[in-house]
Amino acid sequence: MSARQALTESGTDELTLLIELLQETQQRIMTLTDGLVDAVMPASGNLLLLPETQTHFRDQAMAYQAFAAERTAILDALPAHVALLSATGEIRSVNAVWLAFADQLSPVPGLAVGTLYADFWSTPEAFGTLDVDAVRSSVAAVLRRERRLFDVEYCLHLRPSNPWFRLVVASLADDAERGAVVMHIDITEQKANEEKVRQMQRLDALGQLTGGVAHDFNNLLMVIMGNGEALLSSLAEDEQRRDWAELIVLASEKGAALTNRLLAFARRQALVPETIDLSALLAGVVLLLHRTIGEHITITVPAFNGPCHVRADRSQLENAVINLCINARDAMPHGGSITLDLASRSILAEDKPPAADLPPGDYVVLTVSDTGSGMDAATLMRSCEPFFTTKAMGKGTGLGLSVVYGFIKQSNGAISIDSVLGAGTDVHLWLPRVPKPVANAESGSKAPDGVKGQRILLAEDDPLVARSVRQQLIGFGYQVVSVSNGSEALDYLAQDAAFDLVFTDIVMPGGVSGLELVRDAGRLYPHLRFLLTSGYADALDDALRARLAGNLLAKPYKRSALAEKLDTLLRP
Repeated sequence: MSARQALTESGTDELTLLIELLQETQQRIMTLTDGLVDAVMPASGNLLLLPETQTHFRDQAMAYQAFAAERTAILDALPAHVALLSATGEIRSVNAVWLAFADQLSPVPGLAVGTLYADFWSTPEAFGTLDVDAVRSSVAAVLRRERRLFDVEYCLHLRPSNPWFRLVVASLADDAERGAVVMHIDITEQKANEEKVRQMQRLDALGQLTGGVAHDFNNLLMVIMGNGEALLSSLAEDEQRRDWAELIVLASEKGAALTNRLLAFARRQALVPETIDLSALLAGVVLLLHRTIGEHITITVPAFNGPCHVRADRSQLENAVINLCINARDAMPHGGSITLDLASRSILAEDKPPAADLPPGDYVVLTVSDTGSGMDAATLMRSCEPFFTTKAMGKGTGLGLSVVYGFIKQSNGAISIDSVLGAGTDVHLWLPRVPKPVANAESGSKAPDGVKGQRILLAEDDPLVARSVRQQLIGFGYQVVSVSNGSEALDYLAQDAAFDLVFTDIVMPGGVSGLELVRDAGRLYPHLRFLLTSGYADALDDALRARLAGNLLAKPYKRSALAEKLDTLLRP
């Protein structure tokens, strides 16, 4: 099968087939050239053969022109800067893209027709760490037919954008005098995408580490916060010691806020998603921003009448917008403007996504734009890393944008950022669009206070947390039995099921998770009520979280929140 047939019938790499087709065409041109010589030799001594020779010349010339035109078309069809070299390395012909390339780099040698291509590699500093001597040697080896193909990637430092290229040098024909084809393929976008993937992998690794540390720290905060609140409630008559207890509680609350931000980056914070009208949410946020941002900043919210409902945690989404606006304010110390814009976008399967891992679908895009200082490429690349900040010492934690990134990712969305140094920044939050909810009438009334003295089975694998929570429960007036995992809880219930509620951590060792404990115990003992707790958001999917919302308490929780939840669940 010829290269032409393969290009038509096969799914083989198009670039490879175009090279093979170019080789075939070049070989035909050289065959025609040899044919002209073969026709002239017999006719040179016989005038009677001249008419036949003239006809042969005409046919051969027309075929030569056709193949030459085909070669030119193939050269221009190749998605690269392409030149044909003679066996000595001289540039014989180039395509249109190469001409534009040479014009942009003028007066760089080794690019014009009639010059030696090897001269292009005569300035090593233009190619960074690339071994240009090795490149020249490899190109010469292809021309000598010592190797059929050579390719290498390099960064060109002769242009401000420092583009990346893949150099491909391939022999054109079997004859040692027929030269080679040289292609410089622009892979700048491919390199940028690869760097984005590496950046995402780094962020994911940081997220896993951060999430694990934050979860363990939450357990410690549970103990500190619980005992601090217990001390506070017992020191009503001792003002000095009460002040000390208040400091313990305040410090633990600040620690909990920090771990929640870390868990947000790690996409492990406990979210309570609901359907949100982004237009209404922005209207409420702007009222707060006017007091927060300052009078030197103008805030604009263009009207938007399209579909703009998304499913996310309302408070976290509000915090995300406020975070972005505070970042924008800090980038405009001398004043400027912030624009909060909404748009409805659809991404098709064949479209290039605005973010590397954004699947096709319908989205609402919330864009926070500013006219501030902007970011250079290096800063933009690291902007979502935790603890990375360009602000002065003490002016920022470096968690603002990384927390927004983690929350949006956890909400099945994505972030894309456009920024120009000195011209401002646009941060685009892409969230999946959902249908507008159907309004339901609210009903119900407040139930009476619960009755204390009920029995609670506590399942918690962390000994410090279990001890602290047990003391709190006893202090509330409950009778408590504590076990360290789900298996022990089921074994205990098999001997004594006279409990009113099972309070269990979701993620526990021992082969039986909190969810499995609830499932099995609920089937065996229908009278039991359940309260689940966890510091891991990924312990539950959104649907299950929504179904268990009334029976879920996120770590670290305050003593008052635990008391209220238990009172609600144990009301008669």
